[in-house]
Amino acid sequence: MPLSDNELIEKFNAHRPPAICTLGGHVLGIDKAAKSVTVRYEAKPEFCHSEIIVQGGFLTGMVDSAMAFAVLSVCGLRTRMPTLDINVSFISPGHPGFLLASARIVHLGKSTGFLAAELHQDERLVVTATSTARIYYPKP
Repeated sequence: MPLSDNELIEKFNAHRPPAICTLGGHVLGIDKAAKSVTVRYEAKPEFCHSEIIVQGGFLTGMVDSAMAFAVLSVCGLRTRMPTLDINVSFISPGHPGFLLASARIVHLGKSTGFLAAELHQDERLVVTATSTARIYYPKP
């Protein structure tokens, strides 16, 4: 029996990989019909390359992991999806504090997924991203 959205959110947050813990990531919402997730991250001052500007690699990690959560929420927890490519546009600087990512599956094929995400801080768009991932579905 598939997990409910709330059960899946609890499972995601209870078993966060170290990278997600480092990024302060917590899944807040799942919409399986829209094939989307919402994830909150907390940028720490240690993420900054100058006084108050978060280094782009951390922001990229946030949207990349949010897109992975979107795939996991639709395809199951045992699915693996290494990123083949990622295109990130930095719209405005990110600062220490909370950021909110929304990620969705644009198209899911037999072995490839096309994904998209946005990252906001205080309702200000910080990053947009698209990626292609190789999808390894769990064996029955």
